[in-house]
Amino acid sequence: VRNHADPMVHQSTENVHAGVINLVKHAARPKAKKTQNLISGEMSARDKEILAAHAALNVTEAQEDEIIPLWKTEIYLDAVEEATAFPSHQIPLPIYLHMKFHPTTGRYYPMMYLNEFWLTSNTKIPVNATLEELPLVLHFRVEGRMKWLMIVQWDMSMAQQREMGTAKDTDQDMLKNILL
Repeated sequence: VRNHADPMVHQSTENVHAGVINLVKHAARPKAKKTQNLISGEMSARDKEILAAHAALNVTEAQEDEIIPLWKTEIYLDAVEEATAFPSHQIPLPIYLHMKFHPTTGRYYPMMYLNEFWLTSNTKIPVNATLEELPLVLHFRVEGRMKWLMIVQWDMSMAQQREMGTAKDTDQDMLKNILL
């Protein structure tokens, strides 16, 4: 800020759009499968990493089932390209759920979407005493309405499958890695 002047002092804040982004997710501690390759007799690299991390933190068998905080290393903030003038009370539901409206004029703000769809479990790191810093990469993009709607609907479908118990995060991670 030039000359230590606050640029918002003489500006109206009624058109400011604000939100909260949660950078920490809580999940079960990663577990090593403790299986070996039949040909080489070696453990997988992922299992070795998990066991080394458990050893560094002195994790006991009783602590293996704990819920731990996981840091999201990447954040995707998408501005959704939407120029349609919708008739009153005829906004499609998937779009309406992500719109924020001005309290007095009723006009909607530009749609900003926190896209966590492409975040897989390998992009989250456990928060513990061994960390000295937490990396964070911010991605700002403009998404077209159709691509954004496909991602939102796919994300909603995956959430429903998790709630019903027909899909796990690992299954969804494998599918996302194939598409990436």
